[in-house]
Amino acid sequence: LYNTINNSNAFGIYFQGQAALKIRHNTINLLISSSSKSGIFINGTTTPSSPLFHDFSHNKIYNVTYSGMHLVY
Repeated sequence: LYNTINNSNAFGIYFQGQAALKIRHNTINLLISSSSKSGIFINGTTTPSSPLFHDFSHNKIYNVTYSGMHLVY
């Protein structure tokens, strides 16, 4: 919650493994280059079990060259 990530080269936030993610109110500033990929990258193995759920809200992602949020199933 409420983090600022500056000058990330590839991913601002990267998750892998079992988790129920709460990613809210973050500002991600990627480097301006062709290597900047995604602000938030979630690997397909990150699947919460019921009744848990992911919560993504009010995030700001700047200088993206691929995708703001990339979810892999």
